[in-house]
Amino acid sequence: MLVGQANSLWNEGLFETIIDATNLNQSFVRQAQLRVTGRLAPGLTGQVSLEAPETSYVSGTGLFNPGSTLNNGASPAFNTWPDLLGRLTYADAGWEYGLRGMLRNLTVETAGTAAAGGRRDATAWGFAGHVRMPLRVVSPGFGADELIGMAFYGEGIGRYFFGNTGGRTLPRDLGLASAAQGLRLDPLPAWGA
Repeated sequence: MLVGQANSLWNEGLFETIIDATNLNQSFVRQAQLRVTGRLAPGLTGQVSLEAPETSYVSGTGLFNPGSTLNNGASPAFNTWPDLLGRLTYADAGWEYGLRGMLRNLTVETAGTAAAGGRRDATAWGFAGHVRMPLRVVSPGFGADELIGMAFYGEGIGRYFFGNTGGRTLPRDLGLASAAQGLRLDPLPAWGA
């Protein structure tokens, strides 16, 4: 069990970097979380975590998250539920296979802010997979070298792939004339390999 600040369960963790930074198409976010890890079978590990959420959106009036201000007042971006993540990893003889999934709730609430429009929620989701192959199966001359392939897809998962989407998860019509007919939330698709 893990309780505290750590790299997200969504992070690949497949290779090390010299600096603590986000790289293009590499998931990287460090945040508060509750995580449970267990061995499900020989070589198979399962993990589930509840992680600190952060709704962020871009609209006609700018880029907002819960810590932003709108006209020197409260931000319409709200965090209502923790992000739910799950991961399965199977490892044997240097090979590793992994699957990840995520569900998030994104909320915009204009009551008590300088914006008008009401409240809207959107569900964000994502999945990813990776394979790690030891190159020694091709030739012992490769030693400890590995070949790693990974891919992900989701909607509203931008904060987990900052290099891909600038961290934006949700375009909004708040501040535009169309918002008068009711707010619309559109989680941004993100993918990479």
